[in-house]
Amino acid sequence: MTSSSRVFALLALVLGVIYYRSGEVIRNSILNKSPLPKGYVFSGNFDTDCKDIGSAATPEIASCEDAAFWDLHDTSGKLKERRLVLGCDLNRHNWNTVMGPLRDPNPRATLWLYTELTENTANVGAGSPPTGAKEKAASILDKIRGTVKKTPEEIPQPSTKAHKPELRKLELKNYPEGHDFHPLGIEIWPSYGGNGSYLYAVNHARARTVIEQFLLDPSDVNTATHIRTISHPWFISPNALALTSPDSFYVSNDHLFTRRLPILGKFVPITETILGLPFSFVAHVTLNPPSSPPSIPTIKEHTIEAPFIPFSNGVSLSPGGGELAIASTTLNRVLFYTRDKATNKLTYKTAIPVPFCPDNIRYYAPESHNDETSELIVSGHPHFPSVVHVAANKPGAVGQSWIVSITKGSETDANATSYDTQAPFSANEKVPLAAIPKGYTVETVFQSNGTGFSTSATGLKDSLTGYIYVSGLYAPQGAMVCRPGKSTST
Repeated sequence: MTSSSRVFALLALVLGVIYYRSGEVIRNSILNKSPLPKGYVFSGNFDTDCKDIGSAATPEIASCEDAAFWDLHDTSGKLKERRLVLGCDLNRHNWNTVMGPLRDPNPRATLWLYTELTENTANVGAGSPPTGAKEKAASILDKIRGTVKKTPEEIPQPSTKAHKPELRKLELKNYPEGHDFHPLGIEIWPSYGGNGSYLYAVNHARARTVIEQFLLDPSDVNTATHIRTISHPWFISPNALALTSPDSFYVSNDHLFTRRLPILGKFVPITETILGLPFSFVAHVTLNPPSSPPSIPTIKEHTIEAPFIPFSNGVSLSPGGGELAIASTTLNRVLFYTRDKATNKLTYKTAIPVPFCPDNIRYYAPESHNDETSELIVSGHPHFPSVVHVAANKPGAVGQSWIVSITKGSETDANATSYDTQAPFSANEKVPLAAIPKGYTVETVFQSNGTGFSTSATGLKDSLTGYIYVSGLYAPQGAMVCRPGKSTST
């Protein structure tokens, strides 16, 4: 065999292995575009129940990659109110360290607070916190620890009353002058009895990606007070966060090679993505309190807990804390790990295929503290080439949207030959029932061909109201709220 024959044989072998592992992804999310409707929402009517959150009056609410609930509990630990925080970057077409380009990181992105004024909305023991920002932040550690209930809490019935929602741009108080802000993953620790909450945001700044820590005060709906910028040598490509305490979290790193690399950054990260190379990882980080003296490092401990994942993206901690879910974008799968609550060590458990490239993931009803029947909301991109066209700002380009729920502990009919039968285009058309592990069900929550809503990056379902929220990576309206069966003009 000649040397050229050996090269071709080796190339054929490599391509064969890649297609064997990723052939389903290539067929489902690259070669074939699903015939999705303009819009579909489970148990509702898209045209009458879903409304854009951003508008011409708020042009900065666009390209909202992530959204997170800010839960407010009373002094007994009961959930009383839920607010939504959006991270939106109108400049994403000029600065995206994952997909490109890296043209201009100016101007800064924004955080927005969205509140549905329902019968559940209440003042939850707002007190008089300390005046200093760092003192406020440090006091959270003393006041919050130990207040979370260990026994499952009954999930409240959704509210039936709704009023005009409130939308406010958050001032980034004490944010360093000249420091970029381009949020990707965001996560918020709940408030108890009126105490402040930490908000963490992955920040794709011009020099490197860091994590910003803010303080939210329930009595101040206009401000996010900056506490500190968190950095580490292993923050190579942070993407998403899942908090394990007010001062610790899991963080995904989506690539080993990034677009910031000189020369190599133009093609190596793309190669890592296309080939689905398992170079990314999820780490656990424990911080020292903000009140620590300057001689004490910000990060107390950093450990890699889930290595060798192709494009690890969204991460989410189960309501009971015993399970971590990780989205693998280039495998079209959500990976589930059992978590040791004492050590934060992870043990691989199973993988659930989804009919799109998963982005961010969120567990439903975290206040239940129940892992036995947990429900995970998974959002993603059904046709990846369309997302590339949107990122390149091609005229008329839209990216499809698809959100599913993965429910644990559900019994499937032994005689069933299909699933997800309510959706206009079923997940069963992409992923056969036999591929879903026993004990799990997959059901479509939201769909759009991109004309109703483009590039769904995050989906959330609110147990207090029954509402569904969708944020879009490049969505011009930023985010959408769907109120199934509760049509309203607001």
